[in-house]
Amino acid sequence: MAHHYGRVWLLLSLFVSFSTQLFAQFVYAPGRIQRVDGSTQTGEIAYTTGKLGDKLLFRPDNQASPITYSPDELRSFEVESGRFVSWRPSNDSASSAVFVQQLVDGPASLYLYRRSDRIKVYLLKQKGEFTIIQPRQPSSTLATLPDCGSIRPTAFDTPLSLNTARLSRYLTDYNRCVEPGSTSKNANLSYRPLKVAIGARLYIPVIYGKLHYSDGATTPPSTISVKPGVGISVNFSWERRLTAGLDIALISKTINWNTDSTAKRVWIVDALSGQSLYVSPFLRYEFRKQSHQRLVPYVVAGLVFNKLLNSQLTINRLYPRNRFTATYDDLVPWTATVNKEAGLDELGGSLGGGLLWQVANRLTLVADMRLVYSAAFLSVYKVPTITNNEPALSPRTFQLNNSIGINISL
Repeated sequence: MAHHYGRVWLLLSLFVSFSTQLFAQFVYAPGRIQRVDGSTQTGEIAYTTGKLGDKLLFRPDNQASPITYSPDELRSFEVESGRFVSWRPSNDSASSAVFVQQLVDGPASLYLYRRSDRIKVYLLKQKGEFTIIQPRQPSSTLATLPDCGSIRPTAFDTPLSLNTARLSRYLTDYNRCVEPGSTSKNANLSYRPLKVAIGARLYIPVIYGKLHYSDGATTPPSTISVKPGVGISVNFSWERRLTAGLDIALISKTINWNTDSTAKRVWIVDALSGQSLYVSPFLRYEFRKQSHQRLVPYVVAGLVFNKLLNSQLTINRLYPRNRFTATYDDLVPWTATVNKEAGLDELGGSLGGGLLWQVANRLTLVADMRLVYSAAFLSVYKVPTITNNEPALSPRTFQLNNSIGINISL
């Protein structure tokens, strides 16, 4: 089994590694561009941010073929996620321009340039001039702003103080102080910081179950019967790559154990069947290379709660009349069925990955695969035997949960 799971995770790792490069496709969103000559045009826009040489794909209304624009060919563009302007990092006219996102608009404006996936460059614009906010000592750049009341940049004395939310709030308050009658626009406040999506799932789990006995012995399953389950998923995202969520599903399964007529442990279970309410809170990290990317691979980890509903343990064995002198001809058939009352029975964790495929602005298809391990949490099975003792069986389960479904953004 360990060898089998090792191969599964090797394939999953290779999938995540290669798919980040293979699935760099775009999805279009309504927007407007402004060219260098001042003319504007509406249509659909797909763009990338984060590297020198950024580009924009613009598809005018009623036109199928997109037009590619570089930052040198546009003054700005606007989409639902905000406004972006063209900025040249060097005064050298031969250097390439890049797109930067406007976060705050006013007498002192704030812009963000994603130089790479992890490196952010903040720009302060006043009187038409851009200045890079020094990452090691942000207050030295903010101190160039004229004083206004109690607004002081002393809160930005360390690199750790440099983040989008704090800078946006500071410059918004500063602009309102400088021009009390004007409205300073803060892009971080104009859009919802938390996005919510709900979805439906079809589960096709593969079970590798075991029962763990009170004396430490285990018996592997021989045959498995699993019915597809149905469920729902709720997702909360507050950052471009990180999502938290909750999956709930109803899954039915039957596990049959190997039969051994010579077994001395008379309480070995032959079959476990029933329905399980699967509840899993999770965290998902998405490997996004562009802001608008059609296919996005991800990894996911979470907790797992299995609430067993109307479960049944079925025992069907042949036992010797005399355990010490029995032969195969001297056996007594014995059958018992033990009902398990409903209750939160198993707790565990999950780890896996999958793929998001955005087919429309609010519609995403999801394919997910997770390795799940869970064990008895609050209760165990009490199984009567032919000798009238009741050994306790503590269920432990390995399973590979596969699911497909859709997400709809609210």
